Amino acid sequence: YKITWTETRNPDSLLIHVGEIEVPGLQATESDMASHGYVGEYVSSVVHGGTDITIAGGTITSSAVKHLSISGDTHKFVMYLENSERAPTLQFSPTHGKWSVVTGLRVYTTNNNAGADPVKYNVKGRPLGGALVYDRREHYCWELTRIDRIKPTAACDPYSLKQRFYMNDLGEIRVKALPGRCLDPRYGYKTKHKGNAFTPCYSETLGETDEKARVHYFLYDQQLGRMRSVWYGGTDCLDFSLSKGWIKQEKCHTDPQYVINQQFYFKGTLENSKEDGTWKTISEGILPWVSEFDRNPMGVQIHSAYKRGDADRYYMEVKFYESVIPYYEYELSFPELRDQESEQLQFAEIELPGLLINETATPYVPPPMESYWVVCGAGDSGECAGQQAAVEADETHEVRCCSDVSRKRFRSRPECRSAVGYSVWGGSVLNGKCYYSRTQYQAKKACEDIGARLCTREELMARCAKDTGCSLDSDLIWSSTVFDG
Repeated sequence: YKITWTETRNPDSLLIHVGEIEVPGLQATESDMASHGYVGEYVSSVVHGGTDITIAGGTITSSAVKHLSISGDTHKFVMYLENSERAPTLQFSPTHGKWSVVTGLRVYTTNNNAGADPVKYNVKGRPLGGALVYDRREHYCWELTRIDRIKPTAACDPYSLKQRFYMNDLGEIRVKALPGRCLDPRYGYKTKHKGNAFTPCYSETLGETDEKARVHYFLYDQQLGRMRSVWYGGTDCLDFSLSKGWIKQEKCHTDPQYVINQQFYFKGTLENSKEDGTWKTISEGILPWVSEFDRNPMGVQIHSAYKRGDADRYYMEVKFYESVIPYYEYELSFPELRDQESEQLQFAEIELPGLLINETATPYVPPPMESYWVVCGAGDSGECAGQQAAVEADETHEVRCCSDVSRKRFRSRPECRSAVGYSVWGGSVLNGKCYYSRTQYQAKKACEDIGARLCTREELMARCAKDTGCSLDSDLIWSSTVFDG
């Protein structure tokens, strides 16, 4: 709430005095978490502890800075923004080996520079990222051993952190089970080391531009399926033969009999930081307002719980208890800051409260998602006349609403009444805004927030929402009608 005094008793007074402020009203009861049936531990953040963090849409001064985002105290995380279309983004890949259900977001403020506070957020989740990497000859999967080498195995397990590998934008080959370590080709030439080892990434300890960081860089030749070492000038390739048993470094072969030992393919997303279809939006919107003067001192410990943040610290919090789908990894982006001209993003700490599921032996497999009909915005007329499709609820489509009573900026069409047999008012401009690219849940909520509802499939086809604005007549619009299969 914001209270503004527009006049004082003495118009010339330079002060305003009040003894107390009261705002009488009704406090709503807090929503309960939706029923999901999982067993586990509710924690203040599912990404604390050992977590691999990837940065996109900006730069940081050193690799150590990214871990300040979940350090458990108010040390400052700073990201310098790039002139790119991608919002500043952090991807979190925990190593605790558990799926989780995230039900909120807390952002603690820094000690200064309020203009760099985020004001909009987007939280996404996905199953275990990375890829299973196979060799062409035996079709074995790479697997990390207890001595930090790769020994391919016939027992492929898509849910094992030791078998999920990825290559970042630098060309470093990493594995989900060992955050901060990269495949080092120098060990593969020495028999006593058995094979290439994972060693601390020089890009993190020395910086990406340091010459020594090139030790860990590889180039993946998609045409031949080879992984060439940048450090060895591209003439050396990763190699595997069943007799040797380990991934080693060898000169790139030209003899077809041996070339196949150096050919690999993968199932999954090898390029870990790419924006692909595996990421699903959990929640997005505007963070609650916090004063530019509500700043946290540097380096103070944060004491929080699942339901409450630290009462002695300043933070912004949103809760999305309707979230019930477990994920393994999370992506958090901030598309807008308090000062839209700010060249950096700042916060003291991120928390993703939620449930850590006790499902380490049997990995969670998401159930089939309910599908709904999307229908041409102009119904059975116009450019997309009659087009409709049944799509999963987490896809994104455009939003129009229907109402059983007249409301501002909604309209009723005679052909709609004639087709459905009752009066319906359709609209696209909701509280002065158009809603594009929303999930079914987000579309439903946008309509309900103004006292309306999603139109049924029949109503949309009958043109009940046609010509209501936002240039959506040629787009597919969410309906409330479930696809019964």
